[in-house]
Amino acid sequence: MSNLDLSIQVHDRRAGTPTGPAPGTITGTPDGIFQCWQHGARVFEIRADHSAAAAAAIPRIQKAGSTDDCVFDLNIGASIPPDFATYRHLFHCATIYCLHEGPAERIEATVRALEMPVSLKLSPVLLGNELEELLPDDYEIAPEAFDNEISLPEARDLVNRLQATVKLCNTLEVRNRETGEIMYLSGAGLHPIALRLAEHWPDRPTGLSAGVNAGTFADCVARGFVPVTACTDLLKHGPAQFRVYLQNLEEQMQQLGVTHIPDFIRACPPIPPPPVPPLTPRRIGRHLWLSDWADV
Repeated sequence: MSNLDLSIQVHDRRAGTPTGPAPGTITGTPDGIFQCWQHGARVFEIRADHSAAAAAAIPRIQKAGSTDDCVFDLNIGASIPPDFATYRHLFHCATIYCLHEGPAERIEATVRALEMPVSLKLSPVLLGNELEELLPDDYEIAPEAFDNEISLPEARDLVNRLQATVKLCNTLEVRNRETGEIMYLSGAGLHPIALRLAEHWPDRPTGLSAGVNAGTFADCVARGFVPVTACTDLLKHGPAQFRVYLQNLEEQMQQLGVTHIPDFIRACPPIPPPPVPPLTPRRIGRHLWLSDWADV
């Protein structure tokens, strides 16, 4: 049996591993949530409209094992859903999407009304002109990406005043320079943007969900992100990817001779950003998503 301790602290609660599913298709069904848990996920980011799936999955997890080392994180915009009281008991904390959810006063009012630990999931547009150098050559920032967005100084002020943690990052609306089509950047295309944005929050606990896959997961943990969650990669490979993530993490910890995540972070040398693979558009639902779909 491994003597490694992969647990992390998410707000005031212990999670048995540093990973889990970001909000999306996987967390929309009880089976998806349960399968993530079976494969080692312990942090579950659930949208409000998927709360019924969480309500059904939690007893299944408790019957098969325990939720004592799990964190259920409610993900909402800057307004509290009307039926929030009916499922509030399921969640240990909340994440507020700041994508097009300004002004800052609206976000702050929602955080204070929730009366639970909160993270703010910030948008790439906070980088302003820095973004252009991080985008694929054929794309530019779509003008609508800036609609109802808070500024970087406002975001800093909110995080500090509310004592919130940070999550990186929301999707980014980009426009194909040739066709004019609007797409949502996700997966590997968001990864260098999230890493750059993290440089603006060196003193706050920061979670990451942008381009997380088997090749980047352990490096994200080594950079100190808490937690590190996945979405696009799960669409491609399913919940079993969590076993691959955790196996890679354990191997790197063993190579460094450490047994706890904080020691792993301290022991790791500086890590260069990974190269961005070719990105292609793919339609999911009503929208085009620009990501690394090639290995699907």
